[in-house]
Amino acid sequence: MKTEIVYGIHAVGSLLKNRKEDILELYVLRGRHDKRLHNLLQRSKGIQQTFKNRNSLNDIADSEQHQGIVALVNSSVESKANLL
Repeated sequence: MKTEIVYGIHAVGSLLKNRKEDILELYVLRGRHDKRLHNLLQRSKGIQQTFKNRNSLNDIADSEQHQGIVALVNSSVESKANLL
């Protein structure tokens, strides 16, 4: 299975709306408590959520611009065919 990393409030929100079944795991910034992140977590019921510190999220996303949320996503051809 091929996977990809997607990060940021809007990008992960779009995944939850359009490809929720392809999200394998969400990595969430430990200690961040705001309405936007809370709303995403409410919509992600059934998806494994792992809370990480900022440095771990930076490493997973390979960026500091993750806004506190990173998704590990199935990016296989079969998965994308379900969108058609």
